[in-house]
Amino acid sequence: MRCFVAIYPDIRLLVQLRDLRHQLRKQLPDDEIRWIQEDALHLTLAFCAEIEDEQAERVWNILQPRLARQSPFDIRLTEIGPFPARRPLVVALGLERPPALQTLDLTIQAALEEVGLPRSTRPLEPHITLARVRGKANPRSRRLLQGLDRLPLRGSLHVKEIRMVQSHLTATGAQHTPLHVIPLGGNSVDKTTA
Repeated sequence: MRCFVAIYPDIRLLVQLRDLRHQLRKQLPDDEIRWIQEDALHLTLAFCAEIEDEQAERVWNILQPRLARQSPFDIRLTEIGPFPARRPLVVALGLERPPALQTLDLTIQAALEEVGLPRSTRPLEPHITLARVRGKANPRSRRLLQGLDRLPLRGSLHVKEIRMVQSHLTATGAQHTPLHVIPLGGNSVDKTTA
C-alpha cells in the first residue's frame, strides 16, 4: 500500500485557508492550477511509498508509545506562495520548524528505519500544498507561480495528533484513507475500526 505520516490542519486553520484560497483563485486560473481538496490538505512528515500492510502496522506500533511521550505543540505559519522557490510546482503554506517538530521528525524517521524503510535524505521543509501546476512542464503555469507574491501570514497550526494515511491514486487525484490516528501525549485511535 502507498501510505504517509502527516499532520492535518485543525478547523481554525482550515477556515483561514478557505479565505486565502479564495483570494489566490483570483490570481491563478483553475485551468492552470489544480486546487487540493480541503480534506486532503496536510503536512507530510514521511512518505512511505509502497509498503506491506505488516510494515505499516509495525511503524504504527513503534510510534504509538513514543508519540504518547511528546506533548502537543504549535507550528507558526510563515507565508503563502510558490514552492519550492527556485522552480515552483505548487502553491504552499509555509511553516516554521520548531524544535518539537524536529523531534517529531526524528522519531518518525527512526521508526521507519526500524522496520527496514529508508530515512528521508532531505531535510524536512514544513509546508502544506494548497494547489499544483497542471502539467509539470507547463511553462505558462510555472510563470504564473513565479510571479505570485509571497504573502506573510499570522497564526499557527496546533499539532495534537499524527495520522498514518493510505493514499490511493486516481484520475482525479489522490484519495486519502486514515489508517491510524496517534494523539500526542495520549492513546492511539485505530481509524479502521473507529
